[in-house]
Amino acid sequence: MRLRWADYLDDRGQHDWAELIRLQLSLAHLPTGDPPPPEWREREAELNLRLGQQWFHELEGLLAAPPQFRYGLPDAVAVDASVFLRRAPELFARLPIRRLRLLEPVAVWPKLWDCPWLKGIEELDLCGAELTRCDLTPLFRSSSLQSLQRLDLSFNQLEDAALLPWRRGCSFPYLRCLALNDNRLTDRVLSLLADTPCSVHLNELDLARNDITAAGLSELAAHPWPELHQLRLSGNPLGDRGLALLATSPLLLRAAQQHGLLELHGHPQVRISAAGIEPLVHSEAAEYLRVVDLGHQQLGDDGLVSLLGSRRWPCLRRLCLPRNRITDRGIVRLRSHWPHWLAQLRTLDLSGNRLTSFGVGLLTAALPSDKPGAALDISGNLHHTLPRHSSTASSDSRSRTAFISELHLLRQRISHPRRPHS
Repeated sequence: MRLRWADYLDDRGQHDWAELIRLQLSLAHLPTGDPPPPEWREREAELNLRLGQQWFHELEGLLAAPPQFRYGLPDAVAVDASVFLRRAPELFARLPIRRLRLLEPVAVWPKLWDCPWLKGIEELDLCGAELTRCDLTPLFRSSSLQSLQRLDLSFNQLEDAALLPWRRGCSFPYLRCLALNDNRLTDRVLSLLADTPCSVHLNELDLARNDITAAGLSELAAHPWPELHQLRLSGNPLGDRGLALLATSPLLLRAAQQHGLLELHGHPQVRISAAGIEPLVHSEAAEYLRVVDLGHQQLGDDGLVSLLGSRRWPCLRRLCLPRNRITDRGIVRLRSHWPHWLAQLRTLDLSGNRLTSFGVGLLTAALPSDKPGAALDISGNLHHTLPRHSSTASSDSRSRTAFISELHLLRQRISHPRRPHS
C-alpha cells in the first residue's frame, strides 16, 4: 500500500517524499542486528529534515520542531503543552499524529490529561519534562490515553515514590513499551511495576542508568512478565552477580531469540569482571545473540579469553568491548582463534583499551585476505599503525622495539597519570 502511494507521489513530482517512503520501508525490513548502510541513514536524515522543514513552515506557530516521518507519514510532532490544549483541533486536522512529545507540560498538568484529542495518541514522550514537581496520578488515570502503546518518562529524576499511583490504578490497557531510563529508581520499582496490570502485556522496559542492583534482578526474575522480550539495564550497578542472574533468566533467552541483542555498559562503581562472564558464555542465550555490547566494564584479558576462547556464539556478528582493560596478552592468548572470529564478526570494537602496536598487528594480520573481515575499532589504544603483513626479520625487530617502547609509555601513563594544571 505504501509503495503504491510512493508511486502516486512520484507521478505528481513529489520525488523526495516518495524516496523517503521507500527508504524507510527498506530500513524497517532489515534483519535485527544488521546495521544499515551509513548512506541509508544519512539519506533518511536528509529527506526527513527537508520534508519536515516544509511542514514546519506551513504550520508556523503550532509546532516546536519539524515533524518526524515514519513510513512516509509525518505522524510525530513536538508541541508546547499549552499550545496543544488551545489548538489541538487545528493540529489534528493538518497532521495524522500518532506520536506526541509535549514540552513544558507542568504548567498545564492537571487539565492536560482530560483533553479528548489525546485519544488517538499511541506514543507519548515526556522525556526531560521535570516531572518531579508533579503528581503523576492524573497521567496514570487519564481516560484519554486508552490507545497509548509507548510511554517515555526518561530523564526526569523520578524516584520510586513517583510511580506509586501506578500501582493504585492505571488506564493504559494497550501499553507495550515503557521508558524509565536515566532516573533515580531503585530495586523497589521492579516489584511496584510487577504488581500493575500493565506487566502482563509489557513488551519493552527500559531501566538503563538507574540504581538497579542484583537484588532487583532477583525480584524481576520472580515475576513471569509473559510478554516482555526487551529489557534494557545498561549502566546499572549489577556486577558479576547481576549478570549471572540475568544469564540464567528466561527474560534474556526470550530477548536473545527475538532481538539478538545484549547491551550492558558498566556502572562507575560496580562493574562486571572476568569471573562474571562465565555464566553468560554457558547460557542458552549465547546461542542466539548477534550483538553483545559490554563496554566500560572490567573484563580484562581473562574476560576476553572467556568470551571468545570457547568459540561459542554461533550467531555473533557485533562484539563491543571498549574500555575493558584489555592488553596485548589477551590478544596473544587468543592468537589461534582470531582468524575464526575476524571472519565471523562484522564489527569488533576494542577501543579505549591498552593495546600496543604489537597486539594490533596480530589482529590485522589475522584478518581474512579472501573476503571482507570484521571492521576493527582500535581507537584510543596506545598503538601506531603497522603494515598488515610483516614478512622480514627487520620488520619483526622494529615491531618488537616499538612494542617495548610503547609498553614502557603505557606503564608510565598508568603509574603517573597527568594531572590538570591548577
